[in-house]
Formats: sequence, C-alpha cells, structure tokens
Amino acid sequence: MTSKFTTDWLHAWNTHNLDAILEHYSDTIRFSSPIIQQMEVDSKGEITNKTDLKAYFSKALDNYPDLHFELYHEIKGVNSLVLFYKSVNHSLSAEYMELNSHGKISRVSAHYKSFPDLTTFLDTWLKSWTSKGCPEQVEPLLSFYSENCFYADPAIRNGIRGKINLREYFRKLLRYNPEWEWRRLEVFPTPGGCSLKWVVRIPVGREIIETTGLDILEFEDGKISRNEVFFDRHDWLQLISKTQTKE
Repeated sequence: MTSKFTTDWLHAWNTHNLDAILEHYSDTIRFSSPIIQQMEVDSKGEITNKTDLKAYFSKALDNYPDLHFELYHEIKGVNSLVLFYKSVNHSLSAEYMELNSHGKISRVSAHYKSFPDLTTFLDTWLKSWTSKGCPEQVEPLLSFYSENCFYADPAIRNGIRGKINLREYFRKLLRYNPEWEWRRLEVFPTPGGCSLKWVVRIPVGREIIETTGLDILEFEDGKISRNEVFFDRHDWLQLISKTQTKE
C-alpha cells in the first residue's frame, strides 16, 4: 500500500502546486538530478538550498505544463524511500529520498531512463512474431532473446531453457500462426524488466479471434532473459477444434 507521504507528494506534483511540493522538502537539502544539468540550472546537477530548489521546481513546472507522474513502485527503507515512476516525456525515474527526523526530504538522488526505448523495443519484438509464412522469421524473433533465456506459455507451463532449445518451438508457433498480429496495450516497468499487456488477432480458418494477455519480461544486456506468457486459450482452442471438424 502506498504511504500517505508518497500519495501527497504525487498529488502535489500532479496538481502543479509548487507550495505543496516544497512542503515535502527540508530547509537543508541536497538534491542531485541529470535534469538539473539538462535545464542548465547547475552544471554539476546539484542543488544545496531550498531557494534554488524552489526556482528549479518552478522552472520545471513551466517547462513541462503537461507534467504528470505515474507511480509504479514505492520501496521503503529506514528513513528513506525509492520511488519508481513515469516522469516527464514518458521517461522512467527512480528517485532515492532520505527523510529527516521531521519526515521531510533532506537528500534526493534522481535517475532517469528513456521510456520510448522500451516501447520501441517491445513494438519491434511483437511485430517479429508475425512471420507471413516466412520460415526464416524465427531467427529475427530469436535475436531478441539471450542465449540462456527462459520461456513459458500456457502450452508449456514448465518452460524451455536456452535459445537453442527454443528455436524449434518458436518455428512451430510461427508455422501454424503465420498471420497472427500482436499489439502493445500497456507497459508496467519493473526492476529489471516489465509486465506487458497485449492484444493478439489470430486468424483461424475464415474467422479471427481476438484476445488479450500478459507477458512478464526480464532483460539482461538488452536481451530478453525471461519471458512468461499468460492468457486464456479456451476460445482459441475451441475455434481450432471447430474448424478442423468442419474440414
């Protein structure tokens, strides 16, 4: 459950209430962020007094009129917090905060990663699942996975370990479903990966079934190291059975 402190902090930022934002910070503050450098507030990316912090926050609110933070995780420590959230320009932020004895933020270290990089990766990966009947499409698909990856879906609940062992299974999936199309709906970043909600359109005979599902993904050196797929196959399998009976 998200703490009242974090809930109030998010509300202050998302309502662009500068005074309410500053209420969360100590009069003695050390705040470091690459955005401080990007906005040319301080070349070292650091602010050490509340007056400068107010000026920085005011400039940030002016520069980003559509600013809206979306919290993914709150991780609690001893007199400290790490907030993992979607920040400006859809970037990912991990913000470490230390709290003083009065519950005010006295130290901040902010970290950012471009969110579009992840969505671009996912969209390209999803597109590679459509082979259009090309048997060699399995290789571009496998290129997204690490050598020692783990993959599981409802058909193989115990999973498959290793890209070499995965090749034949993926080849079979693409051969039987050459025209299916996958599309990203929502992405929920997690430490080391993400959860991806998707929709897929699967032609079966003259009919098309559409269903949604969820992938849990972990990454290692820019490759998928773990991929677990969850969705209800009931309607799809029934349609396949119905089509085969007619034939």
